[in-house]
Amino acid sequence: MESESKIPKPDLKKLPVGKIVLVIFVVIIGFTVFSIFRKPYDRPEIVTIQSNQTAFLVAVRGDSDNQKKFTSEDDMLAELVREKDIQIPHYWLQTGRLPSQGEWRQSSRLLIIDRTPVTREWVNGPGGTNKDADEAIKVEAKDSITFYSGMNCTAMIKESDAVKYRFNYGERPLAAIMDTEIRPMVEALYAEIAGTMSYEEVIAKKDLIISYIRNGKEKVDAVPEIKAEYDDNGNEIKPYSPAQSAKMEVKGAIEYFKERGITITVLGMKGGLSPENAEIQKAIDEKFKAEKEYQTQQAINKRNVEKAQSEAQAQLEAQKSLNQLKVEQAEAEATAVKIKASVLEQELRLKQMEVMIMEAEAELERAKRWNGEYPSTLVTDSKNANMFLGLPGLTGEKAPQK
Repeated sequence: MESESKIPKPDLKKLPVGKIVLVIFVVIIGFTVFSIFRKPYDRPEIVTIQSNQTAFLVAVRGDSDNQKKFTSEDDMLAELVREKDIQIPHYWLQTGRLPSQGEWRQSSRLLIIDRTPVTREWVNGPGGTNKDADEAIKVEAKDSITFYSGMNCTAMIKESDAVKYRFNYGERPLAAIMDTEIRPMVEALYAEIAGTMSYEEVIAKKDLIISYIRNGKEKVDAVPEIKAEYDDNGNEIKPYSPAQSAKMEVKGAIEYFKERGITITVLGMKGGLSPENAEIQKAIDEKFKAEKEYQTQQAINKRNVEKAQSEAQAQLEAQKSLNQLKVEQAEAEATAVKIKASVLEQELRLKQMEVMIMEAEAELERAKRWNGEYPSTLVTDSKNANMFLGLPGLTGEKAPQK
C-alpha cells in the first residue's frame, strides 16, 4: 500500500479563473447541444378501467384508405379492450427542424363507455332531475284539454350492448341520450295514445297508456266487411262485422332503445295529471267530490237496506221458529188427545166386556134356576106384542115340531 503512488488532488484555488470559466462554458454548450438533438422522454400513459366502464382503443393514425371506410360494429368489436390497466401508445410528431422540436402524441385514443344506470325525473319544478327546468310531458287529450304528466325513467348499458351503443351514439353520455332522445319519444307516444281519449278516459286508463309507451302495439291487418246472413226463417246465422283498417306496428320505447344498446329498466308516471287550465282541475275536483259523496250515500243506503233486510230476515226466521214450535206443540197435543181417546176407547171396551160377562153370568144363573116352564101370563102393549112371538101358546099356534 505504501508503494502505490498517491494521485494528487487538484487544487481548484490554484487553477486560473479563465480555465474555470472555460470549463463551465464548455459544459453548458455541450448540454445545450445534447438537449437540442435529443427527443424528450416518452412518459408512459396508463389508464385504469373501472368495473362499470367498457373501453375501446381506437387508432387515430393509419392508412388513409382505412380512415375513409365507415366503421362497422365488427370493427368496433375488434377495438374493444379487456384489460383493466391500459397503456396508451404514443408517436413522435416532428414540429421543427431540430430533432427535439416536436411532441409525443397518442397514436390510439381510449374511448370509455360508462355503463352506470342513470335515472331521470321529468317533472315541472325543483322536484325533477334538472331543478330549474319544467320537463313534465305536455299532452293534449281528444277533448282539447292540455295537461302535464310527470315521468321517471331509469336506463343502463349492458356490457354486451356497449358496442351497439357506441355504434349509435358514440361517446355521448347516457344521461344526454335520455334527455334528448328517450324523453321526446316518450312524449310522442304519450301524445299519440292520449289523443284518442278524453281527459277523463286518460285519468281512468293510465295503465293502458303506460303500457303503450313501454311496449307499443302489434301490427293489425285490414279486415273486410262481413255482411250478415240469414236462413229461410229469417234467423241470423252469421252476424254483421264492420270493416277494420290496417294498423301499423308501433315500437315501444323499451324495444326501440334496446335495439340501440340502451336497456330501459324503469319507465312510469310520476305524480298525477295536471291540466294546464286550473279551472278545469277545479271542475274535475268538484265533480270527483260530488261522485264520492254520491257513492258514500249509496254505500250508506245500501248498508241501511242490508241492515233492514237482515233484521226482517231475522224476525222472519224467529217467527218461523215460533210457528214451527207451535205446530210441533199442537201436533204433540193432538197426539196426546189421540192417545187419551184410544185409552178411553180401550177402557170402554173393557167395560163393555165386563157388562157382557156380567150378563152372561146372569143368563147362566137364570138358566140354572129355570124349571123348563114359560110364564102363563104376559103383560105387554101393542108396541111389544111381538116380543115373544116365537114362544109357544102365545099366538094360538102350536109350536113347530122338531
